[in-house]
Parts: sequence; structure tokens; C-alpha cells
Amino acid sequence: FRFASGWDKAAYFAASLLSILLGLVTPLWIYVFSLVTTIYIEQRSPLGHRQFLYRVWNFASLYLIGFVASFILEFVQYFLLTWASERIAQRCRRAFVKAILSHDSASHDSKTEELNSQLSGHIDIMKEGLGDRIGLFV
Repeated sequence: FRFASGWDKAAYFAASLLSILLGLVTPLWIYVFSLVTTIYIEQRSPLGHRQFLYRVWNFASLYLIGFVASFILEFVQYFLLTWASERIAQRCRRAFVKAILSHDSASHDSKTEELNSQLSGHIDIMKEGLGDRIGLFV
């Protein structure tokens, strides 16, 4: 996080909180689904029973609302992590190019594509590690 600004750190913090929250929500959805299953098991003949349909509709609505909310929060988390990792990678590239240009070019490899491929490869690996993999880890 040497190249991260305050906004990048705030984005990572918010995304980490969202990741923890979304990780805690998963057992809740399993519980809600088990309640729907219990309704089906307890009801002997579900055909024609309005109370049965009402109870199933309530839990199904809750499940749908939770799914939409979880989807939106996961999208926000992914966006924050990707946005911050792109900004950090951009600053790292700038610092690397600035350091390369300030040194004697003869001290580096004679092939420019080697230097360019190493720069792209290492920074892309760093960007991937700083991106959504942090969210998966948390």
C-alpha cells in the first residue's frame, strides 16, 4: 500500500467491511431457505391453502430482496477493489518509469521488450493480488 492514496485505503476498508458483511449473510440465506423447506414439510396438502401460499410468498419475497441486495453490495465491493487496485498499479507504473528514465539506460537489458514485459507482468500480478482476491481472502 505504499502507492495507495487516502481514497484507495478508504476504498479497501469499505470493501473489506462489505466482504465481511456478505460473508455473514450467507448463513442467513441458508436459514431462510430452511424455513421455506420446513413450511413445505409441515404442510400435508399445500393445494388450495391460502395461508400456506402466503407464508411461502413472504419467505420467497425476503429471499429475493436479500438476493438483490447482496448482488448490489457484491458489485460495489468488486468495483471498489478494482478501482483502487487500478489506481495503485497506475502510480506504481509511473514511479517505475520515472526511476528507469532517471538511470543510465545502458545498465538495463538491451532489449526493450524484455523490460516492458517484465514491467507489465509484475504490475499486473500486483494489480490482481490487490484486486478482488483481497475480497475473497477477507
